[in-house]
Parts: sequence; C-alpha cells; structure tokens
Amino acid sequence: MGPGRRLMITLCLLTVAAMSAAPSPAGATAITEFSSGLSAVSSPGLLASGPDGNVWFTDDGNKTAIGRITPTGVITEFATGLDQHSIPGDIVAGSDGNLWFTDDGVTPAIGRITPAGVITEYTTGLPGGSFPGSLVASPDGNIWFADDGTVPAIGRITSARVITEFTAGLAAGVAPVELVAGPDGNVWFNGSGSTLMVGRISPAGVIAEFATGLADYGPGASSMVAGPDGNLWLTGDGTTGPAIVRVTPAGAATVYRSGLSNGSDPAEIVAGPDGDLWFTDDGTTAALGRVTPAGAITEFSAGLNSGVLGPTSIVAGADDNLWFTQDGSPTPLGRVTPAGVITLFSSGLSSSSTPETLLAGSDGNLWFGDNGRSCRFRGWVTGFGRG
Repeated sequence: MGPGRRLMITLCLLTVAAMSAAPSPAGATAITEFSSGLSAVSSPGLLASGPDGNVWFTDDGNKTAIGRITPTGVITEFATGLDQHSIPGDIVAGSDGNLWFTDDGVTPAIGRITPAGVITEYTTGLPGGSFPGSLVASPDGNIWFADDGTVPAIGRITSARVITEFTAGLAAGVAPVELVAGPDGNVWFNGSGSTLMVGRISPAGVIAEFATGLADYGPGASSMVAGPDGNLWLTGDGTTGPAIVRVTPAGAATVYRSGLSNGSDPAEIVAGPDGDLWFTDDGTTAALGRVTPAGAITEFSAGLNSGVLGPTSIVAGADDNLWFTQDGSPTPLGRVTPAGVITLFSSGLSSSSTPETLLAGSDGNLWFGDNGRSCRFRGWVTGFGRG
C-alpha cells in the first residue's frame, strides 16, 4: 500500500489500533469493534493519514463517500460534491493541507476534500477512457497519479488544480500501476506488460523507463517502496521464479532470490525501522521476509497460522516493530520484531473479521481495514507499546 504501497482492495471495515501505553504481554492486547458512523452499505477502502491528525478513507459502497475517523473513533462520511456515479479509489494527503483521491466512476476525476469535508472534483485535462489509480504526493508539491486507461499515462495535478497527463517515454503496451516518491526528487512507477518495467518521471514530466536486468523477472511488480538506502525496492513473481528487486536512481536493477523459500510469492514490501526492507510472502509456506540493503534475504514463519494463506498487508509501527495481517478464522493482526519473533492477536475480533489494509497513522496509532462480512465495524486495539 507505498505508502506506498497501496493495494486496490475493497474493504468492509475500518479499524484503529491505539499504541501509547507501556509494552504489555501479548495476552493483554484487547480488540473491540464499533459501528457508529458507517452506513449499512458502507465499503471503506484505502486509508491515509490526514494533516488534521485524523485518518481518512474512501468508501465505494452503495452510497459512495469519503470518510474520516478521529483518534477517539468518531466516524463521519462526506458525499456532497461527489459525482452521482463516483467510485472513490486511492487517497493521499497533499502538501496543501487537503486530502486528494481518485474517482474511477462514470466520469473519471481527481478529487480534493478539505479537513472540513468540502469535496471538489476535477476532470479538465483527463482524456476520454481515463482510469486514474495510484496517487502520490511528490516533493514538488503536486499530486501525481497513474492512469491505466485507454491511453496509459502518468498524470499531475497542481495546487492550481491544473491536470496534465504525460505519455512520451512510456513503452507501448505498458501501463503504470503504482507510484512512489523517490529518494531523488522524482516520482517512480512500475508498469504492467509483457515484462517488468520500472520508470521515473521528473517534476517537469520527463519519463524514463528501465528494463535492463529485468527481462526474466515477469510482467509486473506486486509492490514497490522507496528504501532507506536511497534505492527503490520491488517484489513479484518472475518468469524464472519469485524475487526481490533493487533499482537505483540511475535505473540499475539487481535481482535477489537466494533466501526465498520454495513456492515463495513475495507480495507487499515496506521500509522497516531497522534499516532493512520487510515483505509478506503468501506462497506455499506463509512467511514474513526481511531483505538487507545488500540483498541478504531471511524469511520467518514460526508463529504464523499454518494451512492458510500467507500474510497480506504490512506496515512499520511506531513501536519499532512491523505489523501485518494474515488470513485465518478470525483473521489475526500480527506483529514481527526486527529479530523475527512473530506474535498474532485475534481476541476481540468477530468470527467474520478479516483485517487487511494497514496504515501507521500520524497520530501514533495503527489503523487497519477489515474485509469481514458485517461491513459495519471499526475496532480499537489497546496495549501496543513504543519500543
């Protein structure tokens, strides 16, 4: 989810994990679920930390909306200003103090919502057949987005609400998928096509794509993140096997496979608090993986549920640990320390709960989405400690 890291997952639940108390035993961690503020047809999706200290989310249920939940759990949804047939998708906080989101409805748009809940949508500059997806707030103060429409493009919307799309430099048959703000001041993206393509776009809109060293890696990356080492890191399942890939700002790619288990399927990747990269592996043997800036991979599986799908979303928490979700019944929340010690938490989750998308909020809390059947809850986990 770059921030990356953002998976287009339809979620039914919005949940928050508070972390402020002293460290407590795993058994003392309690989860409580609430529902006030979400409509019965609500389907909260992706999350973003707002500049107002709240968490914001897109809701593409039968009554589409942009939602806000405060650190105390008060949920408010806003719909005035959305197109009648809107489908809100990704959402990010902009440098202008507002939240920005994509709308993949009948009339594609880039939307803005103020902390007070005032929504405005912008369409001028988007071509017919547009399909805006991943968003990122870049160092140049603009919002950039991937357009996987009829004519694939990288788009930019400025603080003056001017939308411009750039296509020159994109290879034929390659559509941009995920965007991240790179360590070099550019925006980077991965592309879906016959082979993996990694690209960058400058603040002026100049696109450069890189494929050298990636020919055997596969049609596209699962996830991408800017690493603490100043490089880009990607995961995916290549034509000659799964791999972790490092790409320098100059576009030089290095593929790492040693250390991945047989049947591995690396998915989401994040920068860890320990200076390494961490990823989820939902392959034959469910695991959490760590890769150092030098490319040394270690996988950890002890403590995970066995016989079910592997971990999905993962984020770095304010307690210097990594937090993740894994399928189960109910689906637990998990914590893995930099040493690889895994602990699962599920007490308090309903039997239908399946938490997925995670967000480390700017309020010091851990927020997560829950794809359970009820579609009407948010939850609060207490007892997480800062380390």
